[in-house]
Amino acid sequence: MEYLAVELLTSIFSLACTDGGRTACSLSLVCKHIREVARPFRFNIVALTGGAPHKLQAFFNDLERESNTSRAGARVRHLFLHTDLSKARTQSGGPGRPHKNAKESETIILEQYYKVVLSILRAVAPHLETLVLLPYPYTDMLREISFPFLRDLTLQTNDRHLDIGPTDGSPAYPSLRRLHLLSGGFNVDLWAHHSPSLTHLRISNFSDGVYLNGLTRLHDPEGPLPELEKIIIHPVPPPPARWCHGVPLVRYRAMIPALWVSQVSKRVSAYILPPNVEKREYTRYIQDHRREWGDAIEGRLPGCWDVSEGYRARGRFENDITPPQYLTPWAKRTPEA
Repeated sequence: MEYLAVELLTSIFSLACTDGGRTACSLSLVCKHIREVARPFRFNIVALTGGAPHKLQAFFNDLERESNTSRAGARVRHLFLHTDLSKARTQSGGPGRPHKNAKESETIILEQYYKVVLSILRAVAPHLETLVLLPYPYTDMLREISFPFLRDLTLQTNDRHLDIGPTDGSPAYPSLRRLHLLSGGFNVDLWAHHSPSLTHLRISNFSDGVYLNGLTRLHDPEGPLPELEKIIIHPVPPPPARWCHGVPLVRYRAMIPALWVSQVSKRVSAYILPPNVEKREYTRYIQDHRREWGDAIEGRLPGCWDVSEGYRARGRFENDITPPQYLTPWAKRTPEA
């Protein structure tokens, strides 16, 4: 390998270093020559999963050191960031510095996460192309940060209170094409302003009927997000019948037909998936999102954007707005002639 041209090695390493940074770091241990060739790829694709604040701080220190010493700088193009708050309660003290109290305040832990994650996001924002944040409990962290080249974003947060974008009012994600929100809401005015080039929208765990008006506006020819091509909505399963005397269930049964009516046979192709009643383990949940993120980077599979045409919101005949049975199994059906 030491006899191959640098240009050829660079091409090979660019194809090999797609696993979140492990391959690039391993190549750096081969020899000084290979280390220098592989150096730009160490931070090209980064996956940080379940790390405590002190581990995230260690990564940021390495990133900052590389940016200051390398001629090309450390450019992170793809970032998967998962913060495991439950694990952090026992790890945030760092090696050799255990907690004084096993039940240390969650507020202190969140402050530690906030500081280091904010530093990482500010450092990678200028060159980032794909970003996954799981979970995302800080509704104001993305404020004053612009991602000019970001094209894919997966976010788990409370969209109703989300505060994003630079203070000058310019769009925060001018190049964003695909947006996946995992916490059930969609503020159409907020995202229409900050991601005007959006073509694909997916809302998982949809549960709040207050967003129906905004989703309906997406189909207006003169409405927001004129480049939108595909909408995928995945509702939460119905609540238990005995919960709060059945009131949430009554609201749910009213929301699902209204959701269907808002999307059926409209300008943008809309798909409404059946509620996912199967509960995945949290570890598998994170692994699935990481796999889909990796597939999107390498262009192998459409991942969560690949849905069956059987779930497309369209009537059986013209002007038919009756929801399908997979969404409303409780509804009585009129036998077809």
